[in-house]
Amino acid sequence: MTHMFRAVIAEAPGPPAGYRLGVRHAIAPQSTMVRVRICAVALSYADMLAARGGHQVKIAPPFTPGSEFAGVVDAVGEDAGGFALGERVTSTVAAVALAEMGTVEGAALRHIPDALGVEAAAAVRVDTAKE
Repeated sequence: MTHMFRAVIAEAPGPPAGYRLGVRHAIAPQSTMVRVRICAVALSYADMLAARGGHQVKIAPPFTPGSEFAGVVDAVGEDAGGFALGERVTSTVAAVALAEMGTVEGAALRHIPDALGVEAAAAVRVDTAKE
């Protein structure tokens, strides 16, 4: 079964007026990847620069703007390790955040401490020790 999700799509670098809401297919995570249902997003100055094409990070269009997000693990690749379905995670990965789902490398994710909500976790860098 293919899952569909909504995402903001920028067809070219530029201001938000050029973005559109589109539909994408959720991909099954490959070996070291984790798919996250995104619950909260934070947008930084660096995100806006990248979306306009004026940052060190150049993103090939079409792309989904935003890099800071928090959410819940939806699917895990067989070698992603350390993540279980339903766990709360956060990350800062370019071209993922402004969507309902994102698939990223497990190594780029951090567990959200119990005392922190997803909204706060999206907005602050969360470092957790892996044991």
